[in-house]
Amino acid sequence: MVWQIDCGNLQCSQPSWAGNIVELIGSFCNDDGMLICPHCNKASGYIRKTFELQEKGENWEPILRGVVKLGEVDDTYQPFVFLVSYEPDEEEGKSQTPIEWPITSLWFSYYKDLRGHPRADGSPGRLKMGFGPGGPPVINVAQLLELLRHVLKLKIVDESDVAELLTKQT
Repeated sequence: MVWQIDCGNLQCSQPSWAGNIVELIGSFCNDDGMLICPHCNKASGYIRKTFELQEKGENWEPILRGVVKLGEVDDTYQPFVFLVSYEPDEEEGKSQTPIEWPITSLWFSYYKDLRGHPRADGSPGRLKMGFGPGGPPVINVAQLLELLRHVLKLKIVDESDVAELLTKQT
């Protein structure tokens, strides 16, 4: 699957393409996981996606702004989380570009890269990407904490949100 990365920097606005999910994550994300534009080297990249829902005439239209990697570097199974924004409603007012829209959702996904490993029948292994429903990744507690570190660093949630979570009675 080819990924088109648009640039939200109004002085650049040049699109780029990643040939697959491994290239997208490895070559188009900065250290914080935000999508970068290779033309202007700014964290101004975003990807528009559209999926038809089961409800007639309804679509899901996430704007992918970044990727939080959760797997170990050399593992074939790589869980990750897309950082997602949505186009604001008319009454919320529209910002100039999707990179100004807040990140409000996390989309859990994974890929499994077996391209360097032949199958039992001798045919080449392949790159597989999956996401829910019907194929969500499994993450461990350490990966959940890494995700929490990322959402705190990117100010998607703040320390008071976490403090409130920790001090509430259940």
